[in-house]
Amino acid sequence: MPKEYDIETRIQAAIAWLITGDTETAGELCGITGRTIRYWQTQPWWEDVLKEAQGIKQKELDALWTGLIHKSAKELRDRLDNGDPTVVKGEIKRVPVKAKDLAFIAQTIADKRAILRGQATQRIEKVSIDQKLDKITDRFKEVTKSIEDDIKQISNFG
Repeated sequence: MPKEYDIETRIQAAIAWLITGDTETAGELCGITGRTIRYWQTQPWWEDVLKEAQGIKQKELDALWTGLIHKSAKELRDRLDNGDPTVVKGEIKRVPVKAKDLAFIAQTIADKRAILRGQATQRIEKVSIDQKLDKITDRFKEVTKSIEDDIKQISNFG
């Protein structure tokens, strides 16, 4: 009779497989065989376990990224307030952040904040095909009139 594994073991195996991409390595990490994980992957419940494992890893990554964002924001605030640490004549001095760097930082932060708030970050003008064709037609009329005017001027000289 095959050994039964509880749901936690199956989820841990799915997480290990998600991280390693290899059933043998995942099995070693979980104390089960790679063959067992490959068998589980053929079972109808595997997709549900995999989704659960992905959700767990996503929450872990979200927490990690949130911590990195906060740490980066604190460092950025310090550098904006006090300048970038730079070695000047063998000493570390704080040098004001360059204007182009400030502009890039401000634009990036503003765009990301707008995205989070559901606001537009670009203006995209949608023009229908009929509007485009009308514009092309108008331009052809302008060019044709200009050519006709040039021909009239040339014929008036002759």
